[in-house]
Amino acid sequence: MRIRPVHVVILIVAAIGAFVLYAALSSRGGPDQGLGTPSSPPSGSAMLPPVDVNQDLVPVLDIGMDTFDAGTLPNDRITTKTIPVKNTGRKKLVIRQITTTCACTTGKITPMEIMPGDTATMEITIEPNRILGFYSEKMLTILSNAPGAPMKELVVIAHIEPEFEVEPETLEFGEVEKGAPAQRQTVLRQVGDEPIEMLGVEPIDKKDKSCSFTFSKRPEVEWRTPGKPEYLITAALEPIAPIGKYTKSFVIETTCKRVPRYRLQCDATITGFYELAGKEITFTWNRAKPQEGPVGSLLVAAERPVEIVDARVSGALFTVKTAPGPRPNTMAIELYIEGAPDAGRRDEELTFAVKAEDGALLPNVVPVRGTIIDAK
Repeated sequence: MRIRPVHVVILIVAAIGAFVLYAALSSRGGPDQGLGTPSSPPSGSAMLPPVDVNQDLVPVLDIGMDTFDAGTLPNDRITTKTIPVKNTGRKKLVIRQITTTCACTTGKITPMEIMPGDTATMEITIEPNRILGFYSEKMLTILSNAPGAPMKELVVIAHIEPEFEVEPETLEFGEVEKGAPAQRQTVLRQVGDEPIEMLGVEPIDKKDKSCSFTFSKRPEVEWRTPGKPEYLITAALEPIAPIGKYTKSFVIETTCKRVPRYRLQCDATITGFYELAGKEITFTWNRAKPQEGPVGSLLVAAERPVEIVDARVSGALFTVKTAPGPRPNTMAIELYIEGAPDAGRRDEELTFAVKAEDGALLPNVVPVRGTIIDAK
């Protein structure tokens, strides 16, 4: 058969078409991926699971509770409690880590990998020497590959056998008229075998003189249990205690090895015929651009005409003036800075008295805190 030019053209066109088809299938991977190398996702990108995957085929962490109460524990040794940890899912559960809000309470799960339907054991360890008191409430967080609860939180509560007790732990004064004497008492009592002696009592803020504290050992005939001493602690509100809701914390110091310092609280409502518009005065003053007006002020509002006596600020930085307030029966205490004091932080106190109807002077103390800057 004789090959004509038209046959050659047809063969060339067919070859070109076959080559184009091959190249197209190679770049796309083809239906069976057999004609080329499939493209890979960019490094670091996540592959989303197919939408038709059964979402029930996952691990499920089940500890059966949100809060675990360890009960009352001995104060002289470490205690470990256990709870079951189940994988109620259909894939392997992997425990990655257990974190805690306090080193006094830790958790450990064995084994760290739990097959579907299996149960592991979680050990909860509580160290009383790391707990400064008789009650503990901490948080353990279990990190795992369980998609429904990747960070499962467990509150762990424990009561520690007390070496001593304080009854009551909060001294409730109720309503007290400003300047009126008021006292409340509490008893520290040894209840354990460790001998307990009381060493001291003081406010958390040692600068705060609004409540004073004393203590004394009670006569042995008044002890609840023979051989276990008791101490009487007295808190007395001072006239400078501020009007309004009053809460102050204080600590008792003892010879107890585990709890050498124990925190207590005083609560009261101080009432009076006047009130202060703020609990402190704050300021910022630029020594490079002195201002003419006061750097801070305090408004005293009363039920009747009010008289301010002997208003002053500790230190030599401030000049104090009083002036009628914006409303009837109000007085403003204004603070001024004169000269060019050094830049820095200032922490002072404003003291003044308000004259009562009977002429008695009711003392007040207000913190003055601020900063002197040098911004030109």
